[in-house]
Amino acid sequence: MATFAVEKNKISKVYPHGNADKMELAQVEGMTFQFCVKKDEFKAGDEVVYFPIDSVMPEELVGFFGIGNFLAGGKRVKTVKLRGEISQGFVAPVAHVTQFLREQWGSKNGPLDVDPDTVDFTSLLGVTKYEPPVTMQNNAKLIPLDCSPYDIEGADRYPHILEELLAEEIVFVHEKVEGMNMAVTYLPDKTYTVAQRNFYIQSQDPENPHSFEKLAMNKVIPVLKAFAEDPGWVGKQIRFRAEFTGPGSQGNYYGLLDQYAFG
Repeated sequence: MATFAVEKNKISKVYPHGNADKMELAQVEGMTFQFCVKKDEFKAGDEVVYFPIDSVMPEELVGFFGIGNFLAGGKRVKTVKLRGEISQGFVAPVAHVTQFLREQWGSKNGPLDVDPDTVDFTSLLGVTKYEPPVTMQNNAKLIPLDCSPYDIEGADRYPHILEELLAEEIVFVHEKVEGMNMAVTYLPDKTYTVAQRNFYIQSQDPENPHSFEKLAMNKVIPVLKAFAEDPGWVGKQIRFRAEFTGPGSQGNYYGLLDQYAFG
């Protein structure tokens, strides 16, 4: 499961923005994400709260920092380009965040006390992780999933591990396919389920199945059946996780002519 948290951290370095006089670029310790900040606002060692990509902020917090124009839909942190440089996240001084919590988020009985040792501010600030909308068709319904979806952990949060691998080992770099989260589960009774993110997809028209079900039947289930026939897999549940991509998915980023599930 990919890490998502709005946490206290320290600025690791600040360096020039090549195309802006009033902005600089910065990073926080232990990560390689780059983000834009106001010139002379931060220096290495400053304590900040880092809001990662896909943070969805409550409107009170957005208003407090005055950053609505820089967020998708006025509330979601996305990767953006500012004067030609990529910015991946938002940071605010810890003192400003605690000020918000004390003044704006306090109870009716008085200001909210903030523990100075607090590291994880996610729930305190009411920040949630953006979940892409479920793509549905009229001929199917959704049933809550009994297992959590997955996200691939990015190397940006673990540069020390990457450095260790690159120092002594031959590694293969793969692309995380731009698509929609998909899971196909083949059960011991030879039936199967198809899911997208947090829901199972159940077709209401067998003659015109949902796109995920159609792809599963044509390309995924035959492979899972072959696995199920292996003595080591007899009687076991097999779950195939993948990215659904192609026409009708995320703008068909790769220009594919057919739909695929890359697992």
